Amino acid sequence: MSDVTYVENSQPMETTGTILPFHASGKTLFNIASKAMRLANIHKAERYLRLACKREPQETFYQSQLAMCLSELGKYSDSNKVLLELLQVSKQGMEEAYFLLANNYAHLGQFDEALKYTKTYLAISPVGEFSEDAQDLLDVLDEDELEFNEDPLVTSQEEAKELLAKGRFKEAEESFLEIISTYPSFWAAHNNLALALFYQGQSRAAFKRLDTVLEKNPGNLHAICNLAVFYKHLGKQQKLQESLWQLRNVYPMTSDYQYKIGATLAMLGDYQTGFYWLNHLYSRHFEGDALFYHWLSLSAYYTGRNSFAHSVWKLAKRIDPSLSDAEQPWEAQHTQEHKGHMDQYQGELLSGLKHEDLPEWQLFCVYMLNREATVEHLNLEQYPLHPVAEKLHVMLKENVFENSAFSKRDQLMLSVAHLFEERFSNGQQDSAMLLHDVLAQWFQWYVLIRDSKTRRVSAQVWAAAVEVTAETGLSVKDACTYYDVPAQTLKSYLTTMQEWKEQQLQGAEH
Repeated sequence: MSDVTYVENSQPMETTGTILPFHASGKTLFNIASKAMRLANIHKAERYLRLACKREPQETFYQSQLAMCLSELGKYSDSNKVLLELLQVSKQGMEEAYFLLANNYAHLGQFDEALKYTKTYLAISPVGEFSEDAQDLLDVLDEDELEFNEDPLVTSQEEAKELLAKGRFKEAEESFLEIISTYPSFWAAHNNLALALFYQGQSRAAFKRLDTVLEKNPGNLHAICNLAVFYKHLGKQQKLQESLWQLRNVYPMTSDYQYKIGATLAMLGDYQTGFYWLNHLYSRHFEGDALFYHWLSLSAYYTGRNSFAHSVWKLAKRIDPSLSDAEQPWEAQHTQEHKGHMDQYQGELLSGLKHEDLPEWQLFCVYMLNREATVEHLNLEQYPLHPVAEKLHVMLKENVFENSAFSKRDQLMLSVAHLFEERFSNGQQDSAMLLHDVLAQWFQWYVLIRDSKTRRVSAQVWAAAVEVTAETGLSVKDACTYYDVPAQTLKSYLTTMQEWKEQQLQGAEH
């Protein structure tokens, strides 16, 4: 292939073997710029970003990336020109532009302007994603006029994140909601709340939360990363590829963002780009935690850097002694796509098995791990399983419907789940999301059914009742038609479920 690129109204330019037709779209030009950025060819990235902006001047995202690129090249005045023009067009979702302006002016020695834009950023986004960096910049400028103390917020956020890490998702959800009630524009809490919801089986609520973040804070990288992980788990390949495209074509400003993007891409199997960002941090002496070195070693291994992968994994074990007997990341057994990758969601499911006091959550985790073709590789005996979760584990390994050792109530647990599998395997856009939600709802109701000793064991009626209460959009009339159950019977089940719910609420009050 020729080494000449043809660009509208320009002279031929040397490239790495790409022929660019004069009518290339802004997206094509931006992709070339992003690849150049990843290869540290910043000058080439600038050239193609300018072309992308010229081709699609209405695309503010391209302009913001150009401003970051110019700043990286030390062209601070040019970067500011782009940012100021961008802010004249739209201020919505452009809070970060003020922070980048402040940084640029600081580099230019124009400290009054730097101070002005730092204050502007903090005034507009007092708990934004760069608020801590902005506060650091104020300290560097030796400005004492603005007092910005976010310690209470940081403390609350860290406590809530710890609950999330421990698998105490309901408590984490309540903590993040409390933070959001006080700091409604603190997007980190919204993103973590989405995780807590998703891990409780509330995928639609999780997606809705992330949609809100991206609507009010366009380009929020943590939200895009979380979306990508959710899409992967739900098998929504087209949506996953769209999110991956966004992540691959962003040049993050801070080390935290570079870590987040690198780890997420490695988690999703894009080891080449993941390694680029993680190694970019490593080469700049980034003080990472054990998880950072986990993803760096994994991405290094799968990009052919075996020796480096082993040395990095030793660093992870040095930081976290509990990993001393752990297998190397690429040798772990919990995998579908390769010999060693267990994604974040599977990790959360395994974490859920530790909570014997939450049998409904353990049921969901055991069932979903089985769907992920993971449970057969696991030694579940190491987890403190509730008896009902232990029974489900056994049932999943045997033909439950031909085994007289299992009662009709036991069989009901899987019969309803199988009905939902059939119901939502129709290939519709939201089918995976709905299946995720109704299964989570079903196992919550099953624990109540089991404890109540009810003799109502019709799988069709329970499936209909759970789907109606899960608010999937199915009416009582349509549920009766689809599941072929009498309306009066379904209404009777729904009444019973409402009574159980009221009893739960009364018990919680006492």
